Amino acid sequence: MGVLLLVAGVFFLWGSYQAFDPSDVVCDGQRMGPGDECISTQASKNGTYEEIVARQVESERSKPRQRPYLVIAIVVGAGLVVGTTIAGRRAQQQRTENRPEQ
Repeated sequence: MGVLLLVAGVFFLWGSYQAFDPSDVVCDGQRMGPGDECISTQASKNGTYEEIVARQVESERSKPRQRPYLVIAIVVGAGLVVGTTIAGRRAQQQRTENRPEQ
């Protein structure tokens, strides 16, 4: 359970950093670059490359962050992994100490 939580937390944390690229701007299916202007059938997508990037960055900043939860999941997962490893070694050590000599 701990390993699963640890791996999932790391995976989703990495994904949250990699998913957003403000410079990846598309207008009607065409990739835009600096200096380009988008005139779209959807008025909300119209603007220069720089304006669209600024809107995307602002939109991303206004979203609630999930990263603290992912960090908590990683810490809890790591704690579970370490805890179960230590408990398993102690149990094995007690079994070997309590084993009758032959």
